[in-house]
Amino acid sequence: MPLVFTRQSFEENVNRIEEILGTRCFRKEGRQISKNMNVPPNFAVRFDSLRMSHELRLETGNFDDGPFWMVRYTVYARNQAIIRGGWGLFRDENPINEEDIVLFEYIDNQNPRKMKVHILQPDGDSATLLLERLEAEENVEQLVPADLEDAVDGLLALNDQ
Repeated sequence: MPLVFTRQSFEENVNRIEEILGTRCFRKEGRQISKNMNVPPNFAVRFDSLRMSHELRLETGNFDDGPFWMVRYTVYARNQAIIRGGWGLFRDENPINEEDIVLFEYIDNQNPRKMKVHILQPDGDSATLLLERLEAEENVEQLVPADLEDAVDGLLALNDQ
């Protein structure tokens, strides 16, 4: 039976993705995408590394070795910034429709600094697939510390014998 996508389930998936990504992402609707990409002021002040202008690597997809575009992240006021200088090429090579939702996920502590750009289309399965991947990663992150703690406790118990 084929998957059926509704606008409501799409919005629910996007909202859950935003919940998982938390403060490291911001959302734009396709119709808000322009020649120079304005970064929401409340996002631009969340990270010390976003308080100054620098080169930024934009990535799509799930792989670090996939395509990327170098853009210029420019701070032009205390808490206002834009993405430009390469943004036009990114837009040309990654068509964004008016009804799409675009999530910008900032990956801090990378050199060069980078953002993963998730282009989610309401008439496809992009939001569902991203949500499944993020939930799987979230489950792994929740399991590893407990398993690791149990392993350390087991080793310490063996050492005490």
